[in-house]
Amino acid sequence: MPPPAHPAAYPFTPSPPLETPTFLTASPTWQLSSPATWPKWAIALLIGVPVTAAAAYLYLHRQPPRSRPNGRTPSDRVDRGKTRAYHPRSAGDAPSQTGLDAEKGGRPLSEPKTVAERLNALKNQGNALFRDKRFLEAKKKYSEAVELAWAFRENKEVKEDLAQSFQNRAACNESLKLFEDVVSDCTEALQLDNHYAKAYARRSRGHERCGNLLQAVYDLVAAAILTNFKIEEYRERSEKLMVQLAVKMAKDEMRRRSSEGHTPKLSKVFVRQFNQGFSQDPIQIAVKNMDSKSTKKALEAWSRHRYDAVLEECEKVVAEASALGTRDDLNLALLLRATLQFLMGHIHDAKVDFNRVINAHDASTAEKTNAKIKMACIHLQENNPEQCLAVLNEALSSDPTCPDTYFHRAQVHMLVNNMEDCLTDFRQCSTLNGGCDPVAAFHVAHIEYRLHVLQEPADQQRALRILEETVCKNIKSVDAYTLVAQLYMELQEFDKAEQLLKQALSKTSDPHNAVVYTQLGLVECVARENRDACIVLLTKAMEADEHYTPAIEMLMDMELQAGNLREARVLYERCLDLAKSEAEMMPLIQAYQVGEAGQIVHEQLGLAVKSPAGGAVGAAHPGF
Repeated sequence: MPPPAHPAAYPFTPSPPLETPTFLTASPTWQLSSPATWPKWAIALLIGVPVTAAAAYLYLHRQPPRSRPNGRTPSDRVDRGKTRAYHPRSAGDAPSQTGLDAEKGGRPLSEPKTVAERLNALKNQGNALFRDKRFLEAKKKYSEAVELAWAFRENKEVKEDLAQSFQNRAACNESLKLFEDVVSDCTEALQLDNHYAKAYARRSRGHERCGNLLQAVYDLVAAAILTNFKIEEYRERSEKLMVQLAVKMAKDEMRRRSSEGHTPKLSKVFVRQFNQGFSQDPIQIAVKNMDSKSTKKALEAWSRHRYDAVLEECEKVVAEASALGTRDDLNLALLLRATLQFLMGHIHDAKVDFNRVINAHDASTAEKTNAKIKMACIHLQENNPEQCLAVLNEALSSDPTCPDTYFHRAQVHMLVNNMEDCLTDFRQCSTLNGGCDPVAAFHVAHIEYRLHVLQEPADQQRALRILEETVCKNIKSVDAYTLVAQLYMELQEFDKAEQLLKQALSKTSDPHNAVVYTQLGLVECVARENRDACIVLLTKAMEADEHYTPAIEMLMDMELQAGNLREARVLYERCLDLAKSEAEMMPLIQAYQVGEAGQIVHEQLGLAVKSPAGGAVGAAHPGF
């Protein structure tokens, strides 16, 4: 539907060059207790918001939900208007018993003569009928008010009444489930008063029921901004709408990818971090030995991060085995292909190959166990920790000495907050590796620290110093330095965090620098509010690994904060293209769409935009 003449009334749209794409599955449970645990869409909504409004939002998010009389919300009611100087009674106040003739169906006892009096009488009658849930009759009264006021709409006070009449008629249409008419009437109201928050909120509900989720989000963002984020209903519905929008856009994107055969690029850091969860992976062992003739080219491509070539070479091995009836290295080729398919988000194909290895009579125990662990990882990604644990337990029953199974089961225990079992499994993993696995050793030290802090919160700083000493003296792992630095950031000890990150930087090679540079950028953003220094460090991170999503996403947040929509959109589409699953896309879509909506609403409503301090968004970045 083309927008009407009024530029700010309907619809809010991005600038013409920035076409809105049609782009996850399970909805996470957001904890709205502190800035560090807010969903990214809520953080993004503060971008570009006047500082006083942002402060109100921060304060109200920490308040307990307030009950409403009779369970009613602001949206349950029609707009009763404001007191008019030209009339002794409010335009929307309920008429008194003496002001209505019950036997005559609510007609005023004396016929009003002026336009203002007639308009108020019609609105009062409509309000009374609406309260009695006689919505069709109320709608007729508001329609009469609209017809009466239309000819006098150049008068400021009549124009305001006219907008309220349209909005009240929209309330009737909403109760009558005429949602297209809700949108139409609210749009008329907004053409008359483009700062009418209640009309935006009601039109948002109309758009939602008509399936226009993006426009519903924009309207609700407008309502929230115009009311300084003080109405709880708008915040609650914003969360719900953003989840629905993200689900729809991500499903659309995944369908598009499937039809086009799209394959996301893999971050070298991402693959390295995944591989660190395996100390006895047949693939990594084969890469080191290179004694496999038929899979040698695939393994070389894997070690050089040439992932398209990996798939191509694995296809050749599988096809040759099928044609010749041989099985030389077939299971290793299937395992390698399945691992890469999983990392790229091609879950169905990965499951097929993993199951072929698991059920193969000639696959080694190590190959079967590795396939089971990675299948468990798929179940965890699909938000099924119970099935994930079941598969890991099955793997342990057939191969009880594999440290990798304990490592991954420990991670599942950590995710479900079962810290005692988590620590037990990490210790068993470390023991089976002979105590020489730095990754397992660090996780043991880290979980011991977490458990100690839970029991002795006042001893957190001393416990962190002990953890740091253990890392620096015994583990000396780049990831360990980075994680301890994050723990110091939680305590607002940014100088100490920066010191550890710089130590990590001196111990790592380029692909790993992306993580450290991104963390250093976060320190500059949060602790020093130095946007320029942060951007320089994020740029270095992306030079080290051009597909490292956390750096790209953080830079996107900063561009949104600065109001640079074009630059933010480019970074958003880049992040989206790198996402490998619907669940990975969801927080990204939520953050970007609301950030863009907030900026565009401010611009099109002519509101002053004051960006909060440079570290406001980065401080709560969920990736850190």
